[in-house]
Amino acid sequence: MSVRMETPEITLAVLKDESSWSSIISAIQKSSGDSLDRLLSAVISEENRDLTDSVESDKVTSTLTLLLRFCLRLICEGANPDELFRTLKQENRLRTNVCGALWKEGENAYKCTTCELDASCAICLDCFTAGSHQGHNYKLIKVAGGVC
Repeated sequence: MSVRMETPEITLAVLKDESSWSSIISAIQKSSGDSLDRLLSAVISEENRDLTDSVESDKVTSTLTLLLRFCLRLICEGANPDELFRTLKQENRLRTNVCGALWKEGENAYKCTTCELDASCAICLDCFTAGSHQGHNYKLIKVAGGVC
């Protein structure tokens, strides 16, 4: 299935066909930044038209679940999220040893480029000390705010 984000609106029926997701995700990645917004708006508008007469909570839940699953697949760049998270866990790249502490501007934190999942990652001093970073590439930084 070939999907062009500029022309036809993606309908809920199209989105329900998970075999079309790869094409839709590819089209979104190649298009301007508002394509995902237009896609979600179209699907939500369509769903609202269908629910005008009577609100069926199961149908709303089902549509929202579908949209969340699609967005998760998009975030995973088309990969199956379950397989991706299983791989990340096997490679010990899923870290849950951060505390969620809120930082104020000017506080210190560590940036471990070996562990980070993206360039915005940093961890507080306590979590860094409690972690295993021997042999890693890290540095102490001042943050402008944020969360461990």
